[in-house]
Amino acid sequence: RIGLEFCPLPFALASPLTFRGGAEGLVGKKIKLFWGQPEFPKLMDELQNDTRKGRRKGFPADVMLALAILDSLHAVAFPRLARKQTDIWKAGPV
Repeated sequence: RIGLEFCPLPFALASPLTFRGGAEGLVGKKIKLFWGQPEFPKLMDELQNDTRKGRRKGFPADVMLALAILDSLHAVAFPRLARKQTDIWKAGPV
């Protein structure tokens, strides 16, 4: 039986990224490169959050949806690479 750890990149979901030019095309290439790798969650964090202090234009809605779905699928397919969840209610004083 083959486990989810052998899950290939779901190209149908990546299509909003891979078939565009410009930044989205580069993002699609990075996703293909990092799929199944420990660096994937960090890449998703960087793509879905503004790390350029407001200078990032942002992605269209279909691309953001594809990124969120791919991020979730990666966590299911590769649980050992998923982000560690913490309980925000058990955090110390701010």
